[in-house]
Amino acid sequence: MAVGMVLESDFPIGAFYRGPFLRWVQYLNPNVMPISSDTIRADVLKIHMREKEKLKQTLASIPNRICLTSYLWTTCTTELYICLSAHFVDSNWKLNSKILDFCYISHPYSGFEISSEIQECLREWGIEKKIFSLTYDNDPDNDGMQENLKTNLSVENWLLCDGEFFNVRCCAHIFNLIVQKGLEACNDVLDKIRESVAYVTASKSRRIEFKKCVGTPGGKATRLELRRDNPTRLNSTYLMLECAVKKQSAFANFQENDHDFKCCPSVEEWKRAEKMYKFLLPVYDITKLFSDTSYPTSNLYFLQIHQIQLTLQESLNSDDEAIRSVGEKMLIEFKTYWEEYSVVLGLSAVLDPRIKLSSLEFLFSKIDPSTSHEKTEHVKRKLYKLFEGYTSNNNIPSTTSNVQSATPTRSHPAPSSSAGLNEMKQRMFGALKHHELTLRVGKSQLDVYLDEPNLNFDYYEDLDVLEWWKYTQKRFPELSKMACDLLSIPITNVASKFDFSIGARVLRKYRSSTLSKNHQAFICSRTWLSGFYCKDEDEDLCDCDEDQCEWDCDEDEDEEEDEDEDDDDDDDGALNG
Repeated sequence: MAVGMVLESDFPIGAFYRGPFLRWVQYLNPNVMPISSDTIRADVLKIHMREKEKLKQTLASIPNRICLTSYLWTTCTTELYICLSAHFVDSNWKLNSKILDFCYISHPYSGFEISSEIQECLREWGIEKKIFSLTYDNDPDNDGMQENLKTNLSVENWLLCDGEFFNVRCCAHIFNLIVQKGLEACNDVLDKIRESVAYVTASKSRRIEFKKCVGTPGGKATRLELRRDNPTRLNSTYLMLECAVKKQSAFANFQENDHDFKCCPSVEEWKRAEKMYKFLLPVYDITKLFSDTSYPTSNLYFLQIHQIQLTLQESLNSDDEAIRSVGEKMLIEFKTYWEEYSVVLGLSAVLDPRIKLSSLEFLFSKIDPSTSHEKTEHVKRKLYKLFEGYTSNNNIPSTTSNVQSATPTRSHPAPSSSAGLNEMKQRMFGALKHHELTLRVGKSQLDVYLDEPNLNFDYYEDLDVLEWWKYTQKRFPELSKMACDLLSIPITNVASKFDFSIGARVLRKYRSSTLSKNHQAFICSRTWLSGFYCKDEDEDLCDCDEDQCEWDCDEDEDEEEDEDEDDDDDDDGALNG
């Protein structure tokens, strides 16, 4: 029970042998004895070893390939850790994400040291021959890391198409670079808003006065909390901008009552801030969409990124010179990286039965009609090249018989069948497989899939694409494997809390003081036990209190500080060796 609370709820270990929680438990049952940190730590290590063996067996049993993400973590003492995660579709056709390794990298480090650590981890897990892609961020050392890793895996002929689809840059980091370019054009307005927020939140009396201004007839009522931003976290900058824009009348009222308030933006500056807020809204919404979905398969990304590109192009026709300047800078940055992304995202989109090549060409035409056909053909060539890589390493031929496709599903599994019906299905699929094995001439699985009409997007808006491929794998054995691998590519290695940010991941101070093996056992075990994604994992690992500076006029700041000190005392006992 104690280990479960530590792993699942991030409960501090110190609470089990000292503090108010232990006193409360002993009040309920005086016979309860304190549990030492050594006992809990030993139990965590046992769970880690047990779950690791289970995961090893799972990874060995799946027929498809595995996609990787890597990310660098730092401690408060500047020590470096690499977090390597595996993303794959399991035997139930569900997308899984599991941390494989969380290990220390000694200084000075380079791309070679990082790639060597990753290779050692892959060998330990026995999956070095099953890798499909690696998603990484824009750290300078990662370029050398991925090139060295790609070369070593390609030499052994373990990568499909000589690793052509191996490298995938983190989409969230690219968006951060794009948004940074855009915000540069309105730094003067942002600085004024930042100073204004800091001024009105500097004391409790100002907060109370500002709250009154929000409630005045000229003040626009909103439940959004005014918040100061962290300039390294673009998500917090966006949220600050959103709240300030919606409370601009309150700032004006506050200025009338406080003559020392000199940094309030002018009417024209507020208009520019409002335009910038609306301009950044699609980017922010898309990052939220990616992180909130329960099955973030890569086909979801193409349509949304296409919408961002359209928004950027439309900004070039804005009547506001500042917005045009922002849009132009962001579009240049966007095109720099989009060439690298368009193929991978395009392949994933084609394997969505609602999109395929026809819809892809239409989307390309909305951007540039003169190049849409050329871009579509380029994606098509890459698609067939990758499909050939799957068929060349498989004994089953790549042709398919002309049978009716399985009834597509939306988001619910097919109903269970009786034993007699199951037996009939087995005989039918057995005969179908035999027919396909003997068929040497005809269209390939990919040809047949592309020739079939697209599913209606209106009717299948919430389609679980992996589930669709699950029910069509008998018709498209190799193509379904390729779909598994492409759809499981993580386009971002950044979790939801950081989707719109540029800050580094930093371990909390109490975890920074633990032994390396305890870090790995705790973090890995927690993600292995929590399913696809532990919603609060990154919040627990990071020291992110600076992200949000929400305030309430009725809240006592001294009480908050006392509570924080109590929490820190409890945290000091967690996982310390």
